[in-house]
Amino acid sequence: NLPLFLNLRMVDERTEYMFLTEGFSVWDVDTFVGRHSDLKIVICNARNGELSWLKNMLKYSPNVCVDTSGFKNELFGFDNMYKEGTLESVVYGSGAPLLCMMSTTMYLDYADCPQEVKDGIYAGNAFFNK
Repeated sequence: NLPLFLNLRMVDERTEYMFLTEGFSVWDVDTFVGRHSDLKIVICNARNGELSWLKNMLKYSPNVCVDTSGFKNELFGFDNMYKEGTLESVVYGSGAPLLCMMSTTMYLDYADCPQEVKDGIYAGNAFFNK
């Protein structure tokens, strides 16, 4: 009953100047989730632009969520996700030990969204609470 964690990336693409690594694309994830809708899946390290491609899957797939470890700009893009109704599919992810945990909690603490939304992201949206 454990979730499957799909990491879209494990490296910072800005440092890849000598060779490029290959990761998952959002299309691969969408196809995989469609074929395995019975699995609990956490999509890790997705960027804001990728989330816009995955929004329908997040909205209509109750077993799928995305963590905040890849959200890097626009205070995680919460405004757009709130309007699209996909914040219920977001769970907190720090990216630790690769990223500083304190900076990721500060992003969420200072985001312009209601406290109950933040509480959901920190713990309420997790699979074991549903």
